[in-house]
Amino acid sequence: MLLFMGVLGIAAPAQAATFAVTTTADSGAGSLREAIDLANSSPGADVITFDIPGAGPHTISPLSPLPPVIDPVTIDGTSEPDYAGTPVVELDGSGAGIGAIGLHLRVGSDGSTVDSLVINRFSMYGVVLEGADSTLRGSRIGTDITGAADAGNGSIGVYIRGGATNAVVGGTGPGDGNTISGNDGTGIFVEAPGAMVHGNL
Repeated sequence: MLLFMGVLGIAAPAQAATFAVTTTADSGAGSLREAIDLANSSPGADVITFDIPGAGPHTISPLSPLPPVIDPVTIDGTSEPDYAGTPVVELDGSGAGIGAIGLHLRVGSDGSTVDSLVINRFSMYGVVLEGADSTLRGSRIGTDITGAADAGNGSIGVYIRGGATNAVVGGTGPGDGNTISGNDGTGIFVEAPGAMVHGNL
């Protein structure tokens, strides 16, 4: 009797893709809007970097709400070439319309990170975390780019919803803490079990 042994194929994990933001334009090639859309359609954990020409600050002013993040991604403001320890990329939501959220990391975005952005003047929340193990660090939520003047979002600054188990806002490492101030509602509202909020101003 002949025995045939099959080989079980095991799919390799999807490789991370990198999408660069190269313009402050609201849409089109190189925009943050396009980068989020591309990351959402790319399986696995991706990275959004910034390489906007010229000296900062670099202000992105969405004309409508940005797409929610539905897949793991790191949005890395420290990658902007003129970053020198404080955020130089600003999301100004004053023109994004009623009900707009700065960055919305929905269920499915587990393990995502937002690092070193300024998010202000959105009519609703600055940042909503819904994916488990999400991180927000090094950012300014509800202030101007300097962190010294009120530019509040219209409601909660950082909303950690129930799905964002073990989310981290801030941290203990150098530069991990966020500045969260000036928002018209609560600065940080926590619903998720295991969420950690520390090292912030």
